Amino acid sequence: LTLFSSGSSLKVVRTMRVMRVLRPLKLVRSYEGIRTIVEGLLNSVETLVNLMIITLLFYLGFGILFVNLLKGQLWYCSLDPTGELMPDLETRADCEQRGGVWMNRESNFDNIGYSMLTLLHMSTGEGWLEMLVHIVDSRGVDLQPRRNAREYMAILVCAFVSLSNFCILNLF
Repeated sequence: LTLFSSGSSLKVVRTMRVMRVLRPLKLVRSYEGIRTIVEGLLNSVETLVNLMIITLLFYLGFGILFVNLLKGQLWYCSLDPTGELMPDLETRADCEQRGGVWMNRESNFDNIGYSMLTLLHMSTGEGWLEMLVHIVDSRGVDLQPRRNAREYMAILVCAFVSLSNFCILNLF
């Protein structure tokens, strides 16, 4: 008779393999320097969690603000993405009447999920200028963008980028 069935013996072997991951923890007991580093990391977890909550609330606040201001307003016609080629193209109906497709930007503020993702993208410093142009050019829901239609929105975008880069990200 076998002591283990084939299915349970595989579980025992897998459990033993997982235990190999814990081998480096023996070093923590034997070396004082490593023990100090691990204790420092474990003590800083509470502070890091508090900072993550502050950061999440910051992004959530700006995310809600941008959704309220820009929901559905970053769409454009495929025939004229910038709004400069066809000045008589004003609305979504005009676009579809001429055979164009009404398209949304990849980064947008249509819901809180996309808004927070777009804000995270902007705060890295990579796509914020492109988003600034799209936001400033937007005119409203189902309206074709026009160059510098709402220049005052640049203040809000610059305020977010400045606060996120110089204050929030430096907390970490």
